[in-house]
Amino acid sequence: MNKKIAFATYAKLGETGPDDQPAADALQDMGYTVEAAVWNAQDVEWGQYQAVVIRSCWDYHLHPTQFIEWLQQLEKLSISVLNPPNVLRWNMDKSYLLDMADWGIRVTPTVRLPKSAKVELGDVLATKGWEQAVVKPLISASAHQTWVSDGAVDEDQGKLEAMLAQEAVLVQPFVPEIQTQGELSLLFFDKQYSHTVLKRPQNGDFRVQAEYGGSTELIQPGEALIAQAQQIVDMIEAPLAYTRVDAVEVDGQLMLMELELIEPYLFLREDPHAAQRFATAIHKQISNQIS
Repeated sequence: MNKKIAFATYAKLGETGPDDQPAADALQDMGYTVEAAVWNAQDVEWGQYQAVVIRSCWDYHLHPTQFIEWLQQLEKLSISVLNPPNVLRWNMDKSYLLDMADWGIRVTPTVRLPKSAKVELGDVLATKGWEQAVVKPLISASAHQTWVSDGAVDEDQGKLEAMLAQEAVLVQPFVPEIQTQGELSLLFFDKQYSHTVLKRPQNGDFRVQAEYGGSTELIQPGEALIAQAQQIVDMIEAPLAYTRVDAVEVDGQLMLMELELIEPYLFLREDPHAAQRFATAIHKQISNQIS
């Protein structure tokens, strides 16, 4: 049986990321060969792999059409893709947050503005009663083109119009708990809880990503918060090798910010057992798809 796995990455990295390497090592101990492969490289023979695990494809949002075509190519080759392509396509479009709100999940209030919409940002904030809003592309990652506005600055209206000329946009209220408490990332492998990281932005910023000066800390949240995150994960009626629930705690309850199912950083080095849990989840998913 072919036991060769690709960890899909992007050209800027070109190799297995340091956070993913412990999982690759664990899979190799289980008898797999694990290689990094750039998702949009023309010289990769994807048919040689038993499975492709979507990992550091951190530029997919810049090439969404090409990314979807690549997923279709993998499907035609009958390769196991983790997570499943239908889930990835759904998760690419941040309108999934509106789906989850319809399912009864507490999510950050979200307004979707279609491409070419003629909208005054100040009117959106006034209608919703928001003092500040976060504006982001419908398809984005790592806070790409994400910014905060109070709706009163002409420059912000110009930025919104420039974005809408190119793509659909989401507008959400600014969540102050991001700055006061930080954002929780709850990690699940094979839909089983693994560990939690608290991410905090640097002073004066709202972005928690490391590239913007954010910091991380392994924490143990209360059982009630873990149960709420588990409920979110269980809403997805598909096998998931990995899931990251990004949320803030508001009045003792989780409020979902993002459900990361494509290429989330998994903080495997933060927990000594996380890499083995991830590797075991990958093995199980591959085995289930074969049987």
